[in-house]
Amino acid sequence: MLILIMGQNSSGKSAWAEKLAVQLQQGRLIYIATMIPDGEEGRARVARHREARQHSGFITMEIPWRLADADVLARDTVLLEDVANLTANMIFAAAAPADTRAVLDNIQTLTGRCQALLAVSIAGIEPLATYDAPTLHFIEVLKKVNDGLFTMADTVYEMADGRPLLRKGAKPCRC
Repeated sequence: MLILIMGQNSSGKSAWAEKLAVQLQQGRLIYIATMIPDGEEGRARVARHREARQHSGFITMEIPWRLADADVLARDTVLLEDVANLTANMIFAAAAPADTRAVLDNIQTLTGRCQALLAVSIAGIEPLATYDAPTLHFIEVLKKVNDGLFTMADTVYEMADGRPLLRKGAKPCRC
């Protein structure tokens, strides 16, 4: 089962996805962290996220782009945090730059290996005239990845005003 949780930055999507993952848990509870921290702000953000889930039972795996490396089992509930970082890593930091299909295939491989995959992604990034060509390319690929995930997902939530709004499928639990 693939559940997509989308929203603007600071919309509460990560915290809500963690609560949902705990409610859906059957096997192990896995948190795949994709962020490659850059600078003090990045390290502080990672520290905040680790602290927030410290007592929720997650096993954290730091996997920036190759999701096939994740040690997951068929009954595991996996939270992928997040698709935007994964996409950026695959475009800019991986050995071979990736496109939309490569990112979607990467996520699909993980989906097929676990009981539930909750993928968190940023929505609504609008390109600005001041962005350089690589940033504009990233935004274009992320939009296409989000569109592909929306199609692939069994359930899609959009966070708005701190509340999850069901956009596709059925609620996977009483949440």
